[in-house]
Amino acid sequence: MSKRGQVTLFIIIGIIIVVIVGLLLIFKGQIQKEITKTPEEFNQIPENIQNCLEMIGNDALYEVLFYGGQYPDIKNNVEGFAYLKDYTTIKEIEESLNKYVEYNIDYCVDLTGYEVERGNPAAEFTIDDKVNVNFRYPLKVIKDDKTYEIDEEYLAEFDARVYEMYNLGKIISEESKKPEFCISCIIDSATQKDLRVEVAELDKNTLIIIYDDSFMYDMESLKFVFAI
Repeated sequence: MSKRGQVTLFIIIGIIIVVIVGLLLIFKGQIQKEITKTPEEFNQIPENIQNCLEMIGNDALYEVLFYGGQYPDIKNNVEGFAYLKDYTTIKEIEESLNKYVEYNIDYCVDLTGYEVERGNPAAEFTIDDKVNVNFRYPLKVIKDDKTYEIDEEYLAEFDARVYEMYNLGKIISEESKKPEFCISCIIDSATQKDLRVEVAELDKNTLIIIYDDSFMYDMESLKFVFAI
């Protein structure tokens, strides 16, 4: 066989190999897709968890911020409110939000009609311009002698301006320690940020309520409440 004929043969063999490998990859992808596809009997469960994450996430924001960013226990309780002698941190608020979702998600997720082995729910909130949460909730679900394991990642985003509320609260906390505390200046500063501040006198402390009227849930504005 001439060199030209050999080269042609090698080219043909190379093309055949490329085609075979390509077909194998396509078939593998289709098979994998079939394996990972959620059976029809269990389709509603991930959707249910996603809906619950969004609802419980909203509940978490309102509950945790109402108690000064602390959950499940208020460290320093003044007349039922969180006394922030040492101002809280964003990390502490994120951890409190995590706990709220992890502790309460089971009350929302409806698994009636299934036999279920529940793993540990894990939430991870991040507070920035918006509030985001990544959530995992591994489940082993049995119905009609069929078993399916669900371990998906769920995501939710909330347009709550928690970071701005937190920073304003920090300014108020620091300014309140000065001999001349200009609360009217703080209120003006809040207005410029499209936030709202109310001040109420307790027995021996002052209650600060910071509102974000742009974030509404069940007809109620989000509020960050603490005593100084």
